[in-house]
Amino acid sequence: MTTRATCVPAASDTKFSAIRSHSLGLAQALTEIVIWLDLSDDITPEATIKVLEPVVTLLRDLPEQDRQALADLINEFAQEETDPDRHLTAWEATETLDLLT
Repeated sequence: MTTRATCVPAASDTKFSAIRSHSLGLAQALTEIVIWLDLSDDITPEATIKVLEPVVTLLRDLPEQDRQALADLINEFAQEETDPDRHLTAWEATETLDLLT
């Protein structure tokens, strides 16, 4: 009896794809928030800290592997940024979010 290969993804592949998609969205959203807060003339550094503090606290609770993966995704977005100010701020986002401690 011969078997045929199917093109149906394994359940774990589908789950991984969904997780990666959500992670990409999260990384992009966090990067945009950090950029907006940092480059805004209307937001004080104190207000920025107050806004980001609960996010940083939640991110610290992630396993090290997940924090590193999120930092890697954020760095991917930083590489794609063409505006010099946004690029620098995006590169600093992993530090701002305390992902690599």
